[in-house]
Amino acid sequence: MKRKGIRLYNVFFPVWLLFAHPLLIAAALPINLVVDFLVVFLAFKAMKVENAAEILPKKIFRTWGLGFAADAIGAAVLFFLSIILAEIAPKTYDLFGHALFLNPFSSPLALIMMILVVALVGVLIYFFNASYVFHDAPLTPREKHRVCLSLAIATAPYLFFLPTAWFV
Repeated sequence: MKRKGIRLYNVFFPVWLLFAHPLLIAAALPINLVVDFLVVFLAFKAMKVENAAEILPKKIFRTWGLGFAADAIGAAVLFFLSIILAEIAPKTYDLFGHALFLNPFSSPLALIMMILVVALVGVLIYFFNASYVFHDAPLTPREKHRVCLSLAIATAPYLFFLPTAWFV
């Protein structure tokens, strides 16, 4: 019995990106912090939270870290989808798994899968912030919900949709 190897040539793109452009990764860290800060700041401002200046500095780094954790979970889901598709259903992988990483817009099924993963990460961002960041903040339940929802919508990993085929 001949066993087919797992084809992961397109999954290595992020590793290639790390080696080819390490400054992009270093730049992403502070940019992500600024985006998280702005989202929370603007949400507090829109809700007219009186003690925002006290809450924001205490919560922003945990928000930032858990946002990265949620993004990493989404990336891991995509990685394992690739392994599972390549191993269990190689023909399915050829139909949409390959498109999932190189250009999710080239296959309707790949686009649906990517939408689901980005939505999952958005839900995780909401859950992490509601459960671990703002659960003890001096905010009303409605304010907590609104700031967590703002973070989930504004900081979901929409860059997952970026076709990596442009860079390979």
